[in-house]
Amino acid sequence: MIRVLFFVAFVGAFGMLNYYWYSTPITTNPLEVGDGAASQELVSELKTGSTADVKTFAVSDVAHTYSRPLFEESRRKWQPPKKEIKPVAVKVETLKPVAREPEEPLRITLKGIAILPESKTVLVEDHKNDTVRWLKTSSYVQGWQIEKITQGSVTFLKADERIDVKLHKPGAAPDG
Repeated sequence: MIRVLFFVAFVGAFGMLNYYWYSTPITTNPLEVGDGAASQELVSELKTGSTADVKTFAVSDVAHTYSRPLFEESRRKWQPPKKEIKPVAVKVETLKPVAREPEEPLRITLKGIAILPESKTVLVEDHKNDTVRWLKTSSYVQGWQIEKITQGSVTFLKADERIDVKLHKPGAAPDG
């Protein structure tokens, strides 16, 4: 029985505290906190610069903050500076095209393409290095990257240039 009375008293006291907090107006103005006497004293000390506390900032820098809070409706709106921007002269240079060395042709033969649910690979015979390898998308051969593998062809990419190499049927002569 005593526990129940204690619990009811606790809930009642907590309810009254919540009602007090709810009925007290909330303010963001630091000058209105408490009775205001201490805040007014702080503002006057900041304005005159006569604080005895050890402070690492200039008192004049923060005095205006306490006298005009940031989120006050009476605060004037921000205005951009009235500084005039002067145009600057820029010298434009025309770049001469750089002669590129002729690319060595891609010397390969596609031997096979394997398209599985989890990967796509291609069997490539590299005539320059005399090798035969299975490669996947994003692999390189002779400086060319394999961009796309489809059922009958492979797209290679080097800089801005793309080459489509087709898979030839057995017994058919490859195109030049």
